[in-house]
Amino acid sequence: MSDFVAAKYILDNMKNGIAPDNVEAINVMAMDGGAKIRVRPPKDTVIDNQLICTVKGYRLLIKEGTAPETEDDGTLIEEVTQLDKYKANALLHSGLVNGTTYYVAAFPFNDYGLFNRNAANVAKVVPQAYTLFGYYDDLTDSNPETKIHYIEMNAGFEPMRVVADNTGGWTEGTWSEENCWILRGNRPYMVKNDGTIDYELCHTDYSKKIDGVTASDVSNATYAGNAMATIPLIWVKRYTEDNKQYHLFCDTQLDDDFTAGAFTRADGSIEPYTFYPMFTGSLILNKLRSIAGQGQMTSQTGTNEITFAKNNGALWNTGYFSIVQLRWELETLFTRSTNKQDACGYGNYTGGTQANNLSRTGTLLTGGRFYGYGSKVNKPRKFMHCEQQAGAWERINGLLYVGGKYYVKESEPYNETGDGYINTGLSMSGTSGGYIKKQVMTKQGCFPTELGGSSDTYYCCGGWYNAGQVDHALVDGSCADSLLCGGAVYVGSLVSVASWGFSARPYCKTPTTATASDIEA
Repeated sequence: MSDFVAAKYILDNMKNGIAPDNVEAINVMAMDGGAKIRVRPPKDTVIDNQLICTVKGYRLLIKEGTAPETEDDGTLIEEVTQLDKYKANALLHSGLVNGTTYYVAAFPFNDYGLFNRNAANVAKVVPQAYTLFGYYDDLTDSNPETKIHYIEMNAGFEPMRVVADNTGGWTEGTWSEENCWILRGNRPYMVKNDGTIDYELCHTDYSKKIDGVTASDVSNATYAGNAMATIPLIWVKRYTEDNKQYHLFCDTQLDDDFTAGAFTRADGSIEPYTFYPMFTGSLILNKLRSIAGQGQMTSQTGTNEITFAKNNGALWNTGYFSIVQLRWELETLFTRSTNKQDACGYGNYTGGTQANNLSRTGTLLTGGRFYGYGSKVNKPRKFMHCEQQAGAWERINGLLYVGGKYYVKESEPYNETGDGYINTGLSMSGTSGGYIKKQVMTKQGCFPTELGGSSDTYYCCGGWYNAGQVDHALVDGSCADSLLCGGAVYVGSLVSVASWGFSARPYCKTPTTATASDIEA
């Protein structure tokens, strides 16, 4: 609407008071043949303790092709006078055509019928078929087994869970390849140094190729590549509302708030899938490798770790925050818990004092996609075909702690200064080495901000920090940290520090020739 028309409308209606403020939020998410609409209405206008404008309601309209400009421009969905009606519970509007652009308006009005027609009250949506999973974290609940709530298409699912005894194992609940594209696209491969897939491994015995008979190269140190698992493209949306942190995962980009940081190449293009190393890194002929049957590389500086990873080829580097953050979220999504040890397995988590206490790579060559043990078995756990918690911290790119603030970058290129990174403005507080009690979520992920929890409350993992330097992040924990391990965050170490308890993994981005069909069964 033009400035003149807007001004004339206001002047013509001055006798009806002033219009309400803009809606606080209008969230419109695509559905298959429809739209899911949530509206946070404005509050009454109060100036100097005087009530100036009472919000009576808002008018919901939808229009194809162009945005509604007035309260009569478009198809009326509903005139809403119960202001919180669609604040938490979405209105499901059907009968739309997939692939067509629609605009939804929520024009608020006062008790005299004067409307706010501002364009900020309008959102765009393009209906499409999709799969959407999600959960929210109730920030008011300290119990790791009840604070996570399933929503969207997994609302009625039963979660996965480790068999937490000395024999170990895993139960998959309602989750399966049939109902979850993430699991369908999660497959173990041998990947060449140029980033192309060589062949698929047997899912229950990586020492064999997919036929279950032919020997694989998973333990072959001379193989020109590495053992890697694929993760299919996942679009993620993160936001906080009413003391709830929402995490949504979709197979398509439903709106602009869904991003794919973990799948973004250095040139900004999006991968159809990405690779995650199946094993902790080993140093073989100056290359950081993901090969079974090896000792873990430790006692190297972060700079050396990056160099050794890049020696595999142009697409290789050490780990990065956006992919680790996604793994942590998937662990929570699948297990409906924030206690990673109880839900996913304890790993090699205690009693460590030297490199000899670290697990050798390929400890879990059999057992399938997921596996873990209870607290009395000091062995790695396996998540999505990748061994985790093998005894050493993993040093990663993309997360720095600069002068006591988290700096984050979701994709390459990375550096050690924070130049080009996002300054989150967030800091860790409390006694360093304590359990994470609070975390703040941004679009890039979750950042621990307060320590003071315990091994069985809130997030059940540890946090360490040093605000007086530029720290290069380490994640997950080591076998010297006991119950603090799991999704631990250590931002208290310079990149130049080398330790027996610090390691790294070789990650690979896919070449631009990669397509989703590469990993279809």
